[in-house]
Amino acid sequence: MLSRIVCHLPKRPDIIEVKYSGRQFSRERIANLDQKLKAQYPGKQFQILLPYKNWKPGCWTTNEEDANLFSLLDHYDESQMPPDNIGDPERFNNFIIYMRDLLAVSGRCGDTKRFDNFIIYMRDLPAVSGGCGDTNDCLHQCLKMAYSSYSNMPQSIEKPEYIKDYLNLARNDPIPIASQRRIILTLTNGHYSLVLNPDRKHPSFECKRPKNPITYQENEVKDTVHIYNGKVIKSITVQQFQKLKFSKNYSFIPAKHQESLEKAYIRINAEQDAFLLEMKKLGLSIDISLLDWNIKKIALWLFEKLSVGIPANEPLEALEA
Repeated sequence: MLSRIVCHLPKRPDIIEVKYSGRQFSRERIANLDQKLKAQYPGKQFQILLPYKNWKPGCWTTNEEDANLFSLLDHYDESQMPPDNIGDPERFNNFIIYMRDLLAVSGRCGDTKRFDNFIIYMRDLPAVSGGCGDTNDCLHQCLKMAYSSYSNMPQSIEKPEYIKDYLNLARNDPIPIASQRRIILTLTNGHYSLVLNPDRKHPSFECKRPKNPITYQENEVKDTVHIYNGKVIKSITVQQFQKLKFSKNYSFIPAKHQESLEKAYIRINAEQDAFLLEMKKLGLSIDISLLDWNIKKIALWLFEKLSVGIPANEPLEALEA
C-alpha cells in the first residue's frame, strides 16, 4: 500500500518533506506523483531525492516545469559507468520530495556578490607571427577543427583570406599570435596547431548500426508493460521487459504522460527526421537511432563534436573552491 509521510525538516523548517514508500516506484511513476503534488500546491518549489548509496537530489523545479530526477548519466558518460549494466536503478522502494516557498530572488548561480574595488592587469602581447605553406593558412585549419565543420563557422572567417583581410594582412603573410583570443593554440617552428585537452573524456556509446524504436508504457497496478513496434501492441511482464531492454537490436522509448503508444511512435520518428535535417545544416551526419534514441547521449555526442577547441578548466584555488 502506498504510504506518504509529511513533516518539516528539523534544521530547515522552511522545507516540507514528503516521503513515499510501500511499493516499487518507476521513474515515470515518481514524476507523475511529483506533478500531482505540484497541482495540489501551486506557487512552490519541489526537489526529488532518490535513494542510491545515499540520497541523490535532482534540481529544484516549479509548477510549470517537469520533474527533475537524479541520473548518473547527468554526471558521467557511458564509458565511465560501472560494468554489467549497473547504473541507474529502474525502480525504487521509496523516495522523497522536498517542498518550499518560491525564493524571492530567482536564479541558480548563488547570491550576487559586490566588491569595493578590483584590479585589471594589462600587458602587450608578444609580436610573434606564424603560418605554414605558401599561404600561411594553418590558423584557419585550426579554426575549422575547433568549429568541427566549415558550415558551422562564422561567415567572417569562413575562408582564410577573410581572416587576412580583417587583420589588414597580405594574402600570404603569417598571422600574429596577438590576434588569437578564444581557443588555445601553439606556435611551433612557425606553424599553428590546436591544443587539445588531454584529460578530456571521449564518449564511446555510439552504436555501429541503427536500432529499431519501441515505445512503451508501464502499468503500475497490473505490474505489466505495454510495448509498440510500429505495427502491434503487446503486453508483457515487468521481468520480461527488463530482459528485453538489453537487446542490441531495439531501443525502448517511454511514451509521455497521457500520450498513446502510437502517437509516441510517430513523435520519435518525426524527431529523428528533424534532428537529421538540423545536423546537415551543421555539416554533421548522425542518426539518433545510433545513440539509442537517448536525449542525454545525443547531448553528449553534440558537445563532443562541437567543442573541440574548449580548453581544460583551470584548477580552483582553495578560496574559490
